[in-house]
Amino acid sequence: MVTPVFIRQSKPDDPVFGYGDIVRIYEEDNVVFECPGSTWPNAYRYSDKTPWGKVYAAICCGVFPYLVTYRKRWGDCLLLNDGKAIPTINSNTNHNGKKIATEIFIHPGGVASKNPDNRGSRGCLTIPQSHYQAWISHFKTGQIGNVVVTEEHNFTMDAGGEIWVGQVVSRGN
Repeated sequence: MVTPVFIRQSKPDDPVFGYGDIVRIYEEDNVVFECPGSTWPNAYRYSDKTPWGKVYAAICCGVFPYLVTYRKRWGDCLLLNDGKAIPTINSNTNHNGKKIATEIFIHPGGVASKNPDNRGSRGCLTIPQSHYQAWISHFKTGQIGNVVVTEEHNFTMDAGGEIWVGQVVSRGN
């Protein structure tokens, strides 16, 4: 089982641009890839500089199912929870103030920007363009699994796909 793990270390506005989190790919209990990433939306809406929390939502830590799919804009990417609602840490104006987000992907950041450090996210998890091809090469279209978003640095994953963060939070398939 291939499990991407996002370790949240930053805030959406610190850094304003760039990728302050760590992303690891586990195959069974071994780390096979690591790069920077982001679990946060853009720090602000670019058109009018509205702060992120008023226009975007950030997903909560947790374990979410993924499906590797293709999107014209990004190529292969991971769709979380079949595009259905995922809990967020803040109210989402795109969902009538509910603390949820839908259509959350893991995709390359900054695709529509001249600035490669622009995350290009309204709530999705992002990988810098400079690392994305190496990152996505660990997945195949149609593949399913679980992604972990955590603030914990000390967790383990055993060969059976069981994820431990102080206690069992998910069981692999």
